[in-house]
Amino acid sequence: MDLFGVIWTRHQGIPTKLADMVLTSTELRITRHAAGMDCPGFSMLHDVAGLAEWNWARSQDQELPPQLQALLPPQDPHSPMRRLMYRLLEAKGVQRIGRQPIEQEWLLLTHFGAGGIGHLDVFADDLSAQAYYARPEPVLGDLTQASALWACLREGLVNQTDADSAAELMAQMQVTGVSGMIPKVFTSLGDAASQVLVKVEPPEYPRVLSVEALALELHRKAGLDVPDWRYREFAFGDELLSALVLDRYDRDNDHHPIPQESFYTLLRTGNRSKYYERTDGAMETLFTVVNTPGLVANPFEVKYGIFQRFVMALATGNGDLHSDNFALIGRAGEARLAPVFDPAPMRAYRFFRKNHDILSALQFSGIGGVDQQHPDGTPLDYTSSGQVPPDLRERVLALARVAGIRPSRATKWIKTALHVTEGFSEQACDLLSKAPAADRQRNRPAVDGFRATVEAMRSALREASGSP
Repeated sequence: MDLFGVIWTRHQGIPTKLADMVLTSTELRITRHAAGMDCPGFSMLHDVAGLAEWNWARSQDQELPPQLQALLPPQDPHSPMRRLMYRLLEAKGVQRIGRQPIEQEWLLLTHFGAGGIGHLDVFADDLSAQAYYARPEPVLGDLTQASALWACLREGLVNQTDADSAAELMAQMQVTGVSGMIPKVFTSLGDAASQVLVKVEPPEYPRVLSVEALALELHRKAGLDVPDWRYREFAFGDELLSALVLDRYDRDNDHHPIPQESFYTLLRTGNRSKYYERTDGAMETLFTVVNTPGLVANPFEVKYGIFQRFVMALATGNGDLHSDNFALIGRAGEARLAPVFDPAPMRAYRFFRKNHDILSALQFSGIGGVDQQHPDGTPLDYTSSGQVPPDLRERVLALARVAGIRPSRATKWIKTALHVTEGFSEQACDLLSKAPAADRQRNRPAVDGFRATVEAMRSALREASGSP
């Protein structure tokens, strides 16, 4: 049985239909609608190529294209957002149990695929789109006034069984899918002029948001583009809830959405058979994407920004900087590098999930990455490894040369990053040490190991840069 859906946008301020979608047993067909031909389309690559129709062959590796999958939470049964959406479907009387997996995914997409990052809004039909845009946007007076809702979100509604809680949650927050295991929702705080993304700290990653807030502060201090943010802690019963509130940088001054597309989505759209995981490819591959004619306004500026963030990730113990954590924002031809997002130093949680303690999620200069191999099948050095290469400086400078960055400029940036992050390991470990005692006993987070890792990385970079 074919499944149907539509894509709309408010990119130009007026709700406009972009495309019709038909999901058959073999493919997804997306056809541009005449009303939205002047708007940015489904992908920046499609706009560059002038495509009005796109067919995505269904397969077991990924039945939906990455642009749509980005509007849903991770396909992980432990995802709090996915559990939450299932419960909200039940509260609305929508039957999910007994349907095929792709049908369940389509239900989530057509019910919660609007209001996410970027300009694409997905609905079941045009009437649903019109009803959505006619509703006032959700507004919360204050974070602490919604403590029960944040607790509900934190647990994915596991401990909330009454439909009233779900209905209240739907009324006060825009529930939509966002990449990553950290639960996230969109709303407005205080008044409709303050549109924000709220991250709620899950039990699995104690203190992660406080350290992410520190990383955001240091990235801004280094001169990088960072959205405004507020870190908050407040009591809910016997628990302490933590939330990180970030202003929506993917909205203009009139609240109209700005197109945003991650490098993972661009890579997978351009070559599906080669780029399956967010850790496929290399840092150098990102530079190749930037060189696509007609894609970005200033290719060198974007490549230098990528290099800057990569060095900051090395200096702050963030080995999780994969292709989904870099994005372009703006329409094709005018796109620039999106502001810094998700700079959390995940190497502090090395014992919780595989690949948290790695040198780099993407390989660079012939080392690093996750389970990467040379053409002859032998593994790359330092792949899926937390060890520090002794020639880190040379590898980083080699990466800069691929981007066309002069060694003197690259070295200057390394010095800047080290200066800005001086004392970071102690600051971060002080925050991590405040994790609950039960978590600390399980080495989650691994405070001492994280401190040693960061200092070893900084030492390798410092020797390279000539800093004292």
